[in-house]
Amino acid sequence: MGNFQLSKQVDPNKIFLTKFSELEGRFDPLFCLMRLSDKNLTPIKNIAIVKGGKRIPKGKTFSFEKTKYKYFRVKDFDNCRIDNLKNISEELFNFLKRYEVKDKNLIISIAGTIGKTILFANNTDNRVILTENSAKIILISSEVTYEFLNIILQTELLQQQIMASSIQTTIPKLGIDKILQLKIPIPSKNIQANIVMKMDKAYQNKKNKEIQAQNLLNSIDDYLLDELGIELFKEIDNSLKARVFTKKLSDVVNGRFDAGYYQKKYINFENVLINKGEYVLLKKILQILESGSRPTGGVGNIESGVLSFGGTHVSSDGYIDTSKAKYIPIEYHQKNLATATKIDDLLLVKDGATTGKIAIIQKAEHENQNINEHVFLMRLKDSVNPIYLLSYLKSSFGNMQIKREITGATVTGLTKDVVNTLKIPLPPLEKQNQIAKHIGNIRKQAKQLQTEAKIELEQAKQEIEAMILSEKL
Repeated sequence: MGNFQLSKQVDPNKIFLTKFSELEGRFDPLFCLMRLSDKNLTPIKNIAIVKGGKRIPKGKTFSFEKTKYKYFRVKDFDNCRIDNLKNISEELFNFLKRYEVKDKNLIISIAGTIGKTILFANNTDNRVILTENSAKIILISSEVTYEFLNIILQTELLQQQIMASSIQTTIPKLGIDKILQLKIPIPSKNIQANIVMKMDKAYQNKKNKEIQAQNLLNSIDDYLLDELGIELFKEIDNSLKARVFTKKLSDVVNGRFDAGYYQKKYINFENVLINKGEYVLLKKILQILESGSRPTGGVGNIESGVLSFGGTHVSSDGYIDTSKAKYIPIEYHQKNLATATKIDDLLLVKDGATTGKIAIIQKAEHENQNINEHVFLMRLKDSVNPIYLLSYLKSSFGNMQIKREITGATVTGLTKDVVNTLKIPLPPLEKQNQIAKHIGNIRKQAKQLQTEAKIELEQAKQEIEAMILSEKL
């Protein structure tokens, strides 16, 4: 900017100068002014105390029995129901009780995935210990409500501070001292109440649309069964006596001695397909079934090249997610063109925690990419509609077949042989196209609802940020 200065007659709260390097991706003036003007911000240390959690001591573990003593982990941020928390013994609780988290405490994640927050709710007689990977924020000032603080910590203004304050090592960490130094705007109590009300409404609207979307997706199973003329047995008796069964050694299939493989739900569904007779083995409708590979040493440090799809890129909605893209060198891709992707290829996760998830290649930018060793690439013959097969394998009963064939203890997975022998109901192509079109429309409606829910929530967050900034400036 050199020596350029604004006229003294200019109101500095309306017009000001800043360096391009200080914009950090945001060009809106209210946000920039808030960041540059510390007088509008209050350190968290002025309004709250922050206490860390504690890890389970070496030699101790969770309780296999249900108790009234629980343990909150980082993974519980996304589905924090008291009944879902891990159980610990009364003895272990008493040893760790100084790290108890109580109703209305605000929890923030400080290791690994940092900056997540949740306003902890516990209206039961259960008592909960907090993990060492999180901290609890306890207000000591009446200037701020817990509900408002939870919201403000999720705004970009605070998330940028959190990222800047964290230690970026193999496992990112946010120190308690850094949390205390975070600076927040504190608008009037009326504004805080309006913000909380607005966000509550936005989250409820999001939840309602997600429920509508899920109901649409849940309807696919009944539609598909009806169109295929398949009637499943309804298992009502789930008692221990009903779940205990015997099997002749001569009936053991492919060396499978695990009891789960012979559960009635699997046997019944297989018998329905066999009796109906309108199925083919998957290998009969495939051109290709191959898994991929990666260069020696992995792909962690490769920042460009050809996309390498793995299990993390196969989303639960049946599409490819490249938000966490991985790459292989172009030279490596050229040597492995057998697993280069094409439009309408299906990718099936073959091992690991998400074994059995499946997605379809539909975007042009996902064509002529490649796969790693954790997924199978399936390319179909022209007699099969890929959306139909995707829909069948994603259905509860199609996926049930896949889950049945998973083997392994520490690392579970699917072999090429068992995938090839999956039984697939295969109506005429015209019928497949009809089914695919109908299910495609359902998925499109559900996706639209999910997208609207995310957009509306983001818009609410932006409006709230504007309310906060305009109030303070």
